[in-house]
Amino acid sequence: MRIAGDEMTETGRKTLLVVDDDPDMRGYVRRAVSRLCPFVGEVREASTGHQALEMVRRGGIELLITDVQLPGLDGISLCRQLDSSTGGRPCPVLLISGESSRTSDAFEFAASGPHRAFLSKPFNAHQISTALAALEESAERR
Repeated sequence: MRIAGDEMTETGRKTLLVVDDDPDMRGYVRRAVSRLCPFVGEVREASTGHQALEMVRRGGIELLITDVQLPGLDGISLCRQLDSSTGGRPCPVLLISGESSRTSDAFEFAASGPHRAFLSKPFNAHQISTALAALEESAERR
């Protein structure tokens, strides 16, 4: 399995996976990242945590944005499974949530690792860009 950060796209830019069960939110994030994050080359999408887990395990995903509230495998559980399967070199993750009951859980989880960040919905394109840039910079220093 390729570990996050081991490979980049041909252009030297990273591949991002956006995980959200709302196709409109995935589209918004895709457009924001494509416009404001020059270090991201390819943006892939998944609608469930299980689908995202499979995609990351196949390799090539260097950054991840995931909603916390997903059907089946939620975003925090997805991150925990990825952390345990990457041999101590986790994929940088931006957790997002609009569910107020999960916000504190997501914030605490994001704060527990240098490769994580959290944004509460609603957010804007510049907040996504800033958070991803910080995660990418942190990953480059590892």
